Amino acid sequence: MKAFLFTVLVLLSSIVSAADEVHWSSKYFQTVPSSDVSYISTSTIREIASSSDTFAGCKAADVITTGYGLSTGRFFEKNPLIAPLVSQGIWPLALISLGVWYVADKYGTPNTNLALNVVTCPVAVHNLWLLLVR
Repeated sequence: MKAFLFTVLVLLSSIVSAADEVHWSSKYFQTVPSSDVSYISTSTIREIASSSDTFAGCKAADVITTGYGLSTGRFFEKNPLIAPLVSQGIWPLALISLGVWYVADKYGTPNTNLALNVVTCPVAVHNLWLLLVR
């Protein structure tokens, strides 16, 4: 259960961190003049979705949930390219994920980061869902 809470915390803190960066650095965050209610525009959502911080949070959640599921015997790796790595433990997957994040952060464009997030975030959510439901 601690792994679940940690995973949710990592995922949420990443998204909040990305949203906070956008809030302070973007002209797209707007406040409704007639009230104190703030809203995030679609441009801001795109900035969060294409952030390398979002990728880092989703990938961390993916690695943590995968490691937990594999270590408890509830998961098995279906990806034939990754299966030999996770048979050695979760650290090779974590190191490769860190390398992918570094390259995405240093050299990635918003579109490549968006593509990475579209692939990675649903996997993390799916893993967490499987762990909570099973």
